[in-house]
Amino acid sequence: MNTKVLVLATLCSVATHIHAADNCTGSEATVDSYTETFEVSKDHSLTMVRSASVVMSEDAPMYNFTTGECTASVLATPDGKTQATGHCLRRDKDGDAWSLEWAQPPGTDKGTWKTVGGTGKFAGKRSSGWFQEVRRDGKLAAIRWGGSCK
Repeated sequence: MNTKVLVLATLCSVATHIHAADNCTGSEATVDSYTETFEVSKDHSLTMVRSASVVMSEDAPMYNFTTGECTASVLATPDGKTQATGHCLRRDKDGDAWSLEWAQPPGTDKGTWKTVGGTGKFAGKRSSGWFQEVRRDGKLAAIRWGGSCK
């Protein structure tokens, strides 16, 4: 009984710590504009995707309502797993731009992102974090994200 309480307390502590590490969170809406799949054999393919996106965040106002384009390369392997990598380039209403790279490891439903460049107010910013697609309906996707925004 005491072991169960200790394990539960430890898990709660870890969950609180992970959430507390995020100083920025938000959502992203994407619409795929281009998709092409190259299948080399059954269940082994490479899909290229281009999508338009808008980022929304109340606790990271710098990134709120920035819009732009993202590209993705999605590899599906015969073991039934997929992995993906990509880049996004976005700008705000003032024309300042920022870019990020992202990756989603094989067989997972979460990925990581980090900024790689920016202009104007985004110059020199080094933010990073996690993301997870929470809903997809054809070409439309809703994504939750969080991380450390600097």
